[in-house]
Amino acid sequence: MFSGTAALVAILLAAVLGLATVGVRRAARELAQQTLEQSADLAAQLLAGRGRSLGGGARVFVQGPYFRTLVAERRRDDILDQTFEAAEQLDAAWVFITDEEGNLIAKSDEPSAVGEPMARVPLVSAALRGQVTTGYGGSGDSLLFQATAVPVAAPGGMPFGVLVATRVLDSLTAADIALATNQAVVFFVLDESGHIRVSATSLSNDQPLRTAVTRAIASMPVTGGAAHQEMIHAGRTWILHRSTLATAGGMPVGGYVVLRPSDEALTTLLPVQRSLLLAALLGGLCALAAGALTSRAIATPVAVMAQQVQQLVEQGEVTGAAARATLTTSRFASVEVSALANAVQALVTETTDQDILRALVSLQPSPDVETRRAPRGRARTLAFRAAAGRTITWAPGMVFAGRYRLDAELGRDEGGVLFRARDVPRSEVVALRLLRTDALPTGERASGAVVDSMLAAATHLMSLAPHRHLVRVYDAGIVDDTGFLSTEFVDGVALSTILQGLAPLEPGQVAAIARQCLQGLSALHAQRVLHGCLNTHTLLVSRAGVLKLAEGGMATANAPRRAAMTAYVAPEVLIGGAASPQSDLYAVGVLLHECLTGSTPFASQDFIEVLGAKLAATPLGGTAVPTPRAPAQATDGALRSTALLTLLSTMTHADVTRRPSSANAALQEWIGVGQRVNGRRERCLGE
Repeated sequence: MFSGTAALVAILLAAVLGLATVGVRRAARELAQQTLEQSADLAAQLLAGRGRSLGGGARVFVQGPYFRTLVAERRRDDILDQTFEAAEQLDAAWVFITDEEGNLIAKSDEPSAVGEPMARVPLVSAALRGQVTTGYGGSGDSLLFQATAVPVAAPGGMPFGVLVATRVLDSLTAADIALATNQAVVFFVLDESGHIRVSATSLSNDQPLRTAVTRAIASMPVTGGAAHQEMIHAGRTWILHRSTLATAGGMPVGGYVVLRPSDEALTTLLPVQRSLLLAALLGGLCALAAGALTSRAIATPVAVMAQQVQQLVEQGEVTGAAARATLTTSRFASVEVSALANAVQALVTETTDQDILRALVSLQPSPDVETRRAPRGRARTLAFRAAAGRTITWAPGMVFAGRYRLDAELGRDEGGVLFRARDVPRSEVVALRLLRTDALPTGERASGAVVDSMLAAATHLMSLAPHRHLVRVYDAGIVDDTGFLSTEFVDGVALSTILQGLAPLEPGQVAAIARQCLQGLSALHAQRVLHGCLNTHTLLVSRAGVLKLAEGGMATANAPRRAAMTAYVAPEVLIGGAASPQSDLYAVGVLLHECLTGSTPFASQDFIEVLGAKLAATPLGGTAVPTPRAPAQATDGALRSTALLTLLSTMTHADVTRRPSSANAALQEWIGVGQRVNGRRERCLGE
């Protein structure tokens, strides 16, 4: 037994080392790919910023009365001088100007060029319709450029010309992006035959490396969105991530590639690998001396745990549902085995929660977005107007902000309209919310402070680390006096939609919602960000069973009524106190109460009544905290778990200090409560 245990330990350590080595290498490869994807996203944002900067300068230039007069009177010689001046002021490679019919008047880099029809060029045609448009283009076999077209028009009038400014994406641009992303960058252009040609690069003068990279890029497909490619050079494996750049009309003309050696990520994981090797050697030396103890502390508990896992799998196969038992380990088990048991238990819990939420979402009909599409051949008019009284219209296929192709309307409220759209440069489905500019206070609709505040808030959200339970924010801005917010598209429904047809939910279902919600909230608080708008409308559940926290402006459903919204706000905030992580926990407690009973603790539909009841329940009011209670119409087991009732009462306590200390602390309590509820080990009320 002693020698057998020692041999088993040695074999087990060797197996763990081998698996860990493979896992480390796989993790390094995945880390490298993920890092490249993030770098490619950052590069796209930097290029978009360059485009906005170029467009902003061009808009200022065309507002000069003298310039507008020259274009209106088509004084070509003077206009040619203006192209030189614009190119110098905008730091542009070249500038050209057309008349109201799209015919070329003057071009800075070709002074003799005149009369060339350009109305069919999407960049120019969009500007002739009054839109500031940005796109990319290629020239020859080695030149890739970014261009912005700005309409030339009198205030309130139709455009009578277009100014187009361009900047070449050269090696300096590649070097700037490489410095910002900490990755090598290569720009490429598609020649007239559709083949890939390298136009600029941040790589060093290592000619063999540049040649190998050029060949690898040339072997990648010329169409489609992002793509991965690997190459081997000088004994090292390089990973390449390609992104496509397109014209204003959506036609690919080139793109860029970010690349890095895969072993760079491996070096960050080498300490882990060395630690595992050292542990294996020490374990081998100690195996003969401590075989019996090791057998007792590792082998036997692992065998017992393996048997339990097998039982969980068999239980799931027989019942058709996720197993809900709890793993146990021997009191002699080592810390590592206990940690492994906890990790397996967490995986079982997470899988169970996803199965529970997936089942809830499957009971909801698919959103009938087709009914919200505009009739064929007709544009749909939105319910608000933008600058200068212009009515905003949309139709499937319309491109907003030069990159978002609208697909279908998902919902609307007094604050704006939410669309499902495709981000053309990223070739990704997103949720695009167009904000009502006319909803801003009078005198502030064009205020730079309002615009800066919105962009600053969106930029802060975009800087957050991605998390599976947080809806990711991609982009935000103002286009033609219309604010927009681009976020991750969640294929699913809001929690409020689930509750409309299924509330009250079972305790096990409520525990699953609580755990996923608190995971997202804990990740948000870890980055020093408060949500401040948690309710059943801002919790989105995907069809895969993953719950995601959305900021208030990202919710798919219409905004709740003011009184109902107030029910989620902590009492200390209602009386003017500062918001805190415990304020978010209060909102979570209220919405979980709603899941469990079918209504909020303060179920009145009157805003004043809700406000008065919440204020009366604060410590300053001197009254006791109301105990969460099911409405009269709730089903007979809606509040059947003593642990759930106690935890909800704590989370919705009017005294901030009586609530859980953090979202993570509340999550641990819900993990324990969920295991007892799912395992049928909690005594139920009325039983």
